Amino acid sequence: SADGLQCVACGHPSKLQCPKCVQLKLPAEISSFCCQECFKGAWAVHKKEHKVAVVEESVPGYQPGWLYCLSSGKRRSAVMPNYNWT
Repeated sequence: SADGLQCVACGHPSKLQCPKCVQLKLPAEISSFCCQECFKGAWAVHKKEHKVAVVEESVPGYQPGWLYCLSSGKRRSAVMPNYNWT
């Protein structure tokens, strides 16, 4: 259940959560929807959250700062990472 959360697509109170996000243990804030129609409508954008989660788990030495580069929207880090490459 996604009690007290808003639908990612429309902002209405959420009633369901993406099952893949639950499996990947992603935050309910990015995976809650009010109805199946909103879930289906948001799927093209939402499914990218799953790819980011898989990258996080599968890349050795993964650093959260890379979310700035790999993500957009709510999953993007608010701060651009400072990698001292030079």
